[in-house]
Parts: sequence; structure tokens; C-alpha cells
Amino acid sequence: MGVGRRIAPLVMAFSQVAAVIGGAGPAHAENSREVSADSKTIYMAEIEQDTGFHEHWAALKSAIEDHGYTVVTPEVDHEENPMVYWTRDSYVEVDGHALLPDARVYKQNVSACDEEDAAECSSADEAFLESTKNEYVARTEQTARFMKEKGIDAEVISGHWFEGGNVILHEKSKTVFLGVPEWADKETAEVLAVRVSEIKGEAWSGVAVPLEDDGYFYHLDTFMSDEMNDGSVLFYADATDESTARLIESKILASGGEVYQLSSDEANARQSNFLELDTHSVIMIDENERIQSILESKGYEVSTPGQKGIDKYEWSWSGPRCQTNKFPGIG
Repeated sequence: MGVGRRIAPLVMAFSQVAAVIGGAGPAHAENSREVSADSKTIYMAEIEQDTGFHEHWAALKSAIEDHGYTVVTPEVDHEENPMVYWTRDSYVEVDGHALLPDARVYKQNVSACDEEDAAECSSADEAFLESTKNEYVARTEQTARFMKEKGIDAEVISGHWFEGGNVILHEKSKTVFLGVPEWADKETAEVLAVRVSEIKGEAWSGVAVPLEDDGYFYHLDTFMSDEMNDGSVLFYADATDESTARLIESKILASGGEVYQLSSDEANARQSNFLELDTHSVIMIDENERIQSILESKGYEVSTPGQKGIDKYEWSWSGPRCQTNKFPGIG
């Protein structure tokens, strides 16, 4: 299915969220990776004081503010909405729009039971799935409500589940890369590409990236970075199948970027999960001379956790990109 094909309806707010979102938001901004002075806002849910990671959270927030950014932290009930920590996963930001997943269609093969206990396990799996789905619905509703309060254009992509950590928007190749576990709908990559094309006013394509080890490399951004200011990326090819890895590399190279292959150690340390604030500012997950050298060669001012007296910007298996998101509709 090509991106030119119209998939309708692409975006329909499901009943609970429709009442939250309300009317249309602001028109989208010009397509540009440059950040204006009045759009330097990052969305970042606060870690609770008693988690043991609040110091890391505060250090990352301070590092972002050092670059002249404002950090917006929504007020949430962490018990009601435990998924809020992973801010990136709540939505995908596209030129001032927030694209939200349809949490009703969330599903996952969670069973680790043997055949003798199949009936009992099936019941336990269903209860776990329902509980998890409810948490994702709560996150979607909370995000939509917060966006409406700020006058942001928020849309639910009806019938499709995704998380922001599985979405890499590569501007130079005009490609939506979507990480997909075995149970996920690969068509979602094309659906997102069509919506991105509509917002940006230019044709984008979608590529579904199978997650070969969705236990450790559970999201695309755990082994592939956002594009750098010249279209280059960090990439660990062993985390997906060989044909998809070659496709990713060919698209990046054809667009004029470079593909910097991560070693196993670098990938396991989540080096791809850096936070690019803008085309000249980057925050790394930890200290790594090779990765820092690559980023500095692109002209970035590179911030590291060591500058804040922290060993690593990581908690709950996630780094600076996972914990933050560009706040849409500002500027």
C-alpha cells in the first residue's frame, strides 16, 4: 500500500478522548528543523521523589534549561496514570500537531506459561492485558486533556496503536520509521506516513521495522537515533532483521546522511537515545568519547550527565529521548 493511497478515516477520536480534545487547534508551522526562540519548550513528566531517580530527572531538566528551553511538567496522579513517566510515548509531534495512539486496540502476547497451565495462564494474561490497556487509555486521555488546556491540536489515530519511542521521523529521506513487535500492526507505518504527508504537504513513506529482541531493544529509539542535523543516524543493525536493516541504511545514505553503526556495548548502553533539542544542541545519555566525537563533528554543543554530576540520564530502561518530547503548537 503506497502512501498516496487515501486511508479513511485516518484520524477519528474515540469517544472518551473526543470529549477531551474538542475543536481543531492551530495551523501547523512551516516544515523546518530549526527552533525559534518562542518554541523552545520541552514536555517532561516529573519523576516522583521516592523513586530514587528524582535527582537524575532534576539534572536532566536543568541541562535542558541550560540550553534556553522551558520544561513543561503536567500535573498527574501517578497511581492512576503510571505510564506518564515515558513522555515520548504519549504522542508523536509533527509540525505543531500531537498524534496520539488509539489505546483501545493495544494488545500484547504476554504469556510465558507452559501448556499444562494454559487455561489458568490465559485468564491471568487477559487480566494483565486489560489492566495495561486501561493504563494506556488513562495516559492518552491525560495527554489529550493537557493538550486541550494548552490549545494544542491533538488527534487520535483511530484503530492504530504506537508509542513515540517506536517512531523516528527522518526529514531528509521523508520517511516514518516505525518499530513493530511481532504482535503489532505493520500497516500503522503507512497510516502515520499518510497523516504526516498531509500535515507537511509533501509525500512521506512508511517503513515498519521489526523488533527482533523486543525484550531489551523494546523500542526503535533504543537502537536507532533521531536524525542528526545532516540526516545521519546512530544505528544497531542486529536489533532488526537483515533486510530491514539494509533498507534503513539505503534510505539514510540515499538522502545524503551517514549511518554510524553502534557496537553491541554502545547499543546496550542506549547511545541512540540522545535528545536533540535543536540542530546545534544535544544531550547524551552518558559519557562516550566516540559518540560525543561524532556529535561534535556535526557542530553540536554536547551536554553529558557528568557535567551535572550524574553518571547517566537513565531510569526505567530509558534515556533522555524517552523521558521528553517536543511540546507541540508553541511558536
